[in-house]
Amino acid sequence: VGNQIVCLICNKRTTLKSELKTHSYILLLADIDNCYKRQVAGNLKCFGCEALASQRCLSCNENYCQQHSDFHVRSKATSHHKVLSFQQILKAPLLISTIRREEPCQAHPSKHLEFFCYSCRVSLCTLCALSDHKSCSVEELTAAISTLKKKYDNIKPAYTRRSYNISKLQSKLLNSLSQIESDGKSAIASVLDVTDKVTRQLRQKESTVNHQIENHRKDCQADVRVLQSIVEEKISNIESGLEFVENVFDHWDPFEVLTIQHEIIDRLRELAEDEGAQHGRKPEPYPIGDGEDERKAIVHAIRQLCNLDNVSDDPFPCGNVG
Repeated sequence: VGNQIVCLICNKRTTLKSELKTHSYILLLADIDNCYKRQVAGNLKCFGCEALASQRCLSCNENYCQQHSDFHVRSKATSHHKVLSFQQILKAPLLISTIRREEPCQAHPSKHLEFFCYSCRVSLCTLCALSDHKSCSVEELTAAISTLKKKYDNIKPAYTRRSYNISKLQSKLLNSLSQIESDGKSAIASVLDVTDKVTRQLRQKESTVNHQIENHRKDCQADVRVLQSIVEEKISNIESGLEFVENVFDHWDPFEVLTIQHEIIDRLRELAEDEGAQHGRKPEPYPIGDGEDERKAIVHAIRQLCNLDNVSDDPFPCGNVG
């Protein structure tokens, strides 16, 4: 509608900024289809007479009856023309693109386009070439096509090599991407495996240390109970000794007291001495070890698991771990 076209898929209207140029092949095929419909309706006249046209010359784009189409083919000037029925053309429409047609000049309809102007980039008839384009670079259409084909043939090997090299490069890139993806998956799997091994080793170490701490705790509790028993015995001895001395002073005769004074003094001195160290040992904290030794042990375990030679001796560079 006007300068708008409608999309056949979504029915959306689009405004054209400039007029579209229709391909001559499409126009010619549409004209042949229209002529066939007029032939079926019986109102398509022959170019040379008033008879019904049934044939089409694809070289000069004219419609003929059977008599004039036979004459057209037998004529020496047009014997090379391709004359077919409308049905034959519509059944094989690609035939149109393989036949060299004599297009009429827009400025001189009686003349056919035979030249090409490189300066103005338009096709010309003989009159146009001799009048309006005398100072331009003009060449006969067949020669222009041959020149273009030669340029294409000269460029084709380089283009083919370039295309081949690009295809090889694309293949290498795809292989590289595939290798990178495979290496990435392998690296992730290796990291997960190492992490799992290190985690299991650390858990085993944790379980061993916890077991050792529990055993040491039990040993310390036993030592404390022994020391507690010794202390209670000492307290009982001291209390009984003091009770005996008080009874001696309270109930014994002074002469009797003086008789055993040396035994009393020795016994009091014996009770007054600290003999706790001789009857038991002081409980000590469990020797978990120095933080540096523990880190070295963990690093050594990781090396054994992963067989990594570049593991740092200090896996905790931010500070010591207590």
